[in-house]
Amino acid sequence: MKASGILGTALLSALLLAGAGCGSVGLEDLEQPVLYWDQRDGLCSQILAVDRSRTVWMDRGCEEPYDFGEQGGADEAEVETLRRAFGALPLAVGPDPLECDWGLHAFCERDHGSTRCARACRAGPGYDDTTGLEEPFLAAAQAFLALE
Repeated sequence: MKASGILGTALLSALLLAGAGCGSVGLEDLEQPVLYWDQRDGLCSQILAVDRSRTVWMDRGCEEPYDFGEQGGADEAEVETLRRAFGALPLAVGPDPLECDWGLHAFCERDHGSTRCARACRAGPGYDDTTGLEEPFLAAAQAFLALE
């Protein structure tokens, strides 16, 4: 094989490998079931998620597509606390987003394309601000904050 052919093959392989790691990671890409906390303010949001393998993910930005970055892992006790908090949430209910001055907290469970959420209004403009958040929403927020 000629040197130029070897170089061309090596270059093509390097480009393919470099491209294999590119692309955004969305909720649908995480191992399901996924528990997540979406703190939405209009078109912008911060989402903290834990997938089936206890990997913690975060996305912060405006508009879609989401691009989750891995934040580490949660231990079994942390995930169990989160699951208990989710068990107390009134899934599939909550205020209309237009009723919330500062945006919305959405605590959601996504399992193979099906998503159920419990929603509460945010009381302040900052992400991770739990001011005014009542139980059982507060317990879920605190369980997520313990993962950061």
